[in-house]
Amino acid sequence: MKPAALLFAWASSVLAAAAMAAAPAAPTPPDATSPAALAERMGRWRAELPQGTGPHRVVRVIEADNPDYTVYRPADLARSGKLPVVAFANGACRNVSTEYAGFLSELASHGYLVVAVGRDDNAFDIGPDSPPAGPNGRPLQVMDVKSLTRAVDWAIARNDDAASLYRGRLQPTRIAYMGHSCGGMQALTASADPRTTTTVVLNSGYYRTPPARPPGPLPEYRRWSELHAPTALFTGGPKDVAYRIARDSYEDGVAAGLPMFLASLPTLAHSGAYVGPDREWSRAVVAWLDWQLKGDARAREQFVGERCGLCTNASWQDVASHDLALPRGIHPVSLSRLPPLARAELDAEGKATYDRIVGAAPAPTTGPVPLSLYSPKIAQVFSDLNGYLRYNGALSPRHTEVAILVASWEIEQQYEYSAHEPAALRYGAPQAVIDTIKYDRAPIGLSAEETLIIRLGRAILRDHFVDRGLYAEVEKTFGRRGLVELVTVMGDYVMVGMIMTTIDQQLPPDRPALLPKR
Repeated sequence: MKPAALLFAWASSVLAAAAMAAAPAAPTPPDATSPAALAERMGRWRAELPQGTGPHRVVRVIEADNPDYTVYRPADLARSGKLPVVAFANGACRNVSTEYAGFLSELASHGYLVVAVGRDDNAFDIGPDSPPAGPNGRPLQVMDVKSLTRAVDWAIARNDDAASLYRGRLQPTRIAYMGHSCGGMQALTASADPRTTTTVVLNSGYYRTPPARPPGPLPEYRRWSELHAPTALFTGGPKDVAYRIARDSYEDGVAAGLPMFLASLPTLAHSGAYVGPDREWSRAVVAWLDWQLKGDARAREQFVGERCGLCTNASWQDVASHDLALPRGIHPVSLSRLPPLARAELDAEGKATYDRIVGAAPAPTTGPVPLSLYSPKIAQVFSDLNGYLRYNGALSPRHTEVAILVASWEIEQQYEYSAHEPAALRYGAPQAVIDTIKYDRAPIGLSAEETLIIRLGRAILRDHFVDRGLYAEVEKTFGRRGLVELVTVMGDYVMVGMIMTTIDQQLPPDRPALLPKR
């Protein structure tokens, strides 16, 4: 029997269950469930895992409390930062993800927890959500949409479990549903989940008119109006059997008012991106995740604007986007969730504060000054404190800016960091100091003062402990007043950064993102 007879109408993968039904009975294989056989298989499986191009070495594991899934993640969770979660559904809606190992490892290497439906080997396991036996008496070896949402349930539960390896190491509010081919349809359906941050549909989409006689079960559909998350559709060129479906789905998503992105890579057919995997394809998918789940402003540039990265990359075609210029809920003037306040909108106290802080100059529209006007008393305190610390305090402006950079790096505040790196350079901070902070290097070969600022900031904000020796060095170098003001600078800008993060403050288009993603 030719495998092509078993293809989905738009999938290039084979439903092994149907092949088994038509093939003669095979001889009874050796016992593959013996401890020795299982150990050998698991050892071979782990040894063969391809590594990605990201900064993290990747492992894939079957967790004892999650045996129907394969988890791809950074090996060193202690150094990987908090990981967003990607739930992945396979082509043909199958219950095995092994053929995507290279692609999923690539995603995980960039700092993601990928929970893929299916176990560790290339057998077509029968999952708990498989439909009843078909006419040939054999169960169809596919998974249901509930398997995707259960993957997210598991990740969130493990993040909250005090006994779990994942305790506090995940970002349960940063969730992507992703799938290939039939799995892409399932990812769309799962994205009705209110926890969804973004959806990534690979070589897929919803049929406008499902085939009258599909060769395999199609997932449950949701109306486009039931979905809410920004959705990216990546497809091959015209030789991809899902090419037309993806284009139709983009148009249907736009008509429903969803933020949408579409791009095709014409050198690839339906499943070619996952054999290798294709680096151009993987870079685009990682960039989308970095933007949507990590707020990476550089990654955003790949998708937004007429001169976006994929728009000007000759490898990509059919690039289109809708409602992506700013994240949903972001005001076009303030570039944050809070609209700017005009002076006329303020009460008498607010107007007096506005005049004192802004004066006759044009009011800034982004950043901490306009948002502070929502609380005039805080705005006054904020203005006085920052003015003193930055220009009249015990620390030099150069050392103050270095302290601000350390604080903004530790809390991963892109807007704040990108505003203050140029200021630090203007005040004479050496590039070596900037690079030590920016790339998390050991403070070697720097001045004693800047070495201590970096060490103290990392001790407070990363280790939550300052040992006696470090305290003594800082006090001796800066004096007691200087020590207090140094810590106050860092605390002040942690507070500012918390506000910037809460209101999702975006960078202006003309300001480059200077804080590297992690």
